[in-house]
Amino acid sequence: MRLISVRDLACLAILVPLAPMLLFLSRPRPVISKDGIAYITFARELFSKFSLHLPAWIHVDSGMILPPIFPFLVGMADGLSPGSDGDTILIAKWVCAICLSLASIPLYFLLSSYSNRVVSFFTIGGLHLSLEYFKMSRSALTEASFILVVTVMLFALTRFSERFDPRLGIWLGLLCALTFLTRQIGLIALPFCVGWLTISGWAKGISQRELIGMLTTVTVGFFIIFGSYAGLLYAQTGQHPFRQNFRWNHYAVSNHDPAVLEDIERIQASPEGLYSQIYAKRRLMFQLLPDGAEMYDYLLEQDNDQTDFAAELESSAATIFRIAQDAASNLKGNLDHLKRNVGVFYYYAFLLATLSIFLPPSRNGSDWYPRTILAFAWMYLFSISLLGDLVARYVVVLVPFVILATAIEFFRVARKFTEYIWLPKLSSIATLLTIMLIGMGTFSMPRVHSGHFPTDVKKLPPWPQLTFRKMLEPGSRVFTMHPLDSYLIGGTWMILPNDSLEKVVEYGRRTHSRWLFVARYDLRARDEKYYTKTGWYRDRNLETHYPSLVKRCQLAETEHYRFDLYRIRPAASVESTGVDECEPVIFQTGVYKSRPH
Repeated sequence: MRLISVRDLACLAILVPLAPMLLFLSRPRPVISKDGIAYITFARELFSKFSLHLPAWIHVDSGMILPPIFPFLVGMADGLSPGSDGDTILIAKWVCAICLSLASIPLYFLLSSYSNRVVSFFTIGGLHLSLEYFKMSRSALTEASFILVVTVMLFALTRFSERFDPRLGIWLGLLCALTFLTRQIGLIALPFCVGWLTISGWAKGISQRELIGMLTTVTVGFFIIFGSYAGLLYAQTGQHPFRQNFRWNHYAVSNHDPAVLEDIERIQASPEGLYSQIYAKRRLMFQLLPDGAEMYDYLLEQDNDQTDFAAELESSAATIFRIAQDAASNLKGNLDHLKRNVGVFYYYAFLLATLSIFLPPSRNGSDWYPRTILAFAWMYLFSISLLGDLVARYVVVLVPFVILATAIEFFRVARKFTEYIWLPKLSSIATLLTIMLIGMGTFSMPRVHSGHFPTDVKKLPPWPQLTFRKMLEPGSRVFTMHPLDSYLIGGTWMILPNDSLEKVVEYGRRTHSRWLFVARYDLRARDEKYYTKTGWYRDRNLETHYPSLVKRCQLAETEHYRFDLYRIRPAASVESTGVDECEPVIFQTGVYKSRPH
């Protein structure tokens, strides 16, 4: 490993601030996806209750286990930056930008180790111009933190492959565990590192005893963190860390009605070719049983009838075949996503660079170290294709590794070419050829452009939902159509059932979910069309038309939004409490005013 020079520090001084600077110039807005809401809600739970899971998330009897690293970073940054929960969304985006900023450091040294600082500088500078890389700093999701941890892990792996040091092995194991705690697919880090070190050790001719000792130190380092996390998680939930969604079985409803079972089978058999069809199908599964006891999607599954061994074997073979088919289809889809993310030039160059993995290593294995990035990229692709769904954002984390691996191979080929034509002393020729190829790749991929940097952005008014917080106990269950609303008012998101108000209220009474938040957005009206049985949702006078079911406690309204917070009335009689006698308010041009209804 070469020493860090002043020129390296100068290059990093330019590269490291790029991600935060681009985010600042793009004037980020507090807009966030549903997955992002889950992560920042988890950050709230993690720091307020030291909870390693999201209790009663989406459904009263369900919980969600999410990787804790990104929520921990968001919660820590939020604690250092006093402000409202509307600011937490922006804080989460700044955390992502800073993670990408810090990732520039190991990326730079990884690339410069196998090329030179000029190639590394231009490659990483071009990477920051990638549209998908830029969008990761605005997403408030785990991709940016995952990239940071993986780049540090790969850097440690290459160093450890070159110099087998037990202390480095412990650190590498710790980084493998942190990779898993950043995203669950990061579980592949440990088997990848063990496999790669085994190949490197074989190439270098080290003894079996030394190899086993080396792999043991990595495994011990992994279980120091992983074992502690798994033990704490099991103590809180009784679940292992490989699960994401689970049931508490405190509220479990089964069903034997043939009409209901037939209706569920009909919905499940509907086509899923388009995302709109999948979205509509999910909403149909949110309708309630005739007595309002449970949604279709959360019924307790019945045990299957006993089958003989031959039938089970046939079923297992069919399942394996289906999994293989799905994995092959997902791999093709993921490669298509990768092509869109990095552009045609980088995509095909990456495929050609992959061929170098199959070349035999040299005597000391030194030419294998640059292939670490290529091998990890393919192992990640195969893993998400086999274990995950076909989701575009799962592939986007490969953008820096594809570009990095391709740039390394560009430089190796360019250097071989200059040596072949008897110009070994003109190393600048190889650098120039590499930069030209990198430039072609950069200009062929989707890039950040001036449209992402608006100059006339108006200052947004404060979140009107925040004024509802005085009505709720923190973490109260709230039926809402959109998780952002439940988060901003301080509640826990409960999926709004796709059914009549009478059945929704009955369901709330059974599950002790007291609150209903009705949010009418001009921009979100398209989502409401999938709720085919909630015509009451657009009724502005629910309390007048359903006086025995709900009590409106607060109202907030602007030119484009209207929010109503309702309390679900008890079944027998209306309690006379301060909460029930609340006074509604209206939000207008940034000022909250009371008004009778």
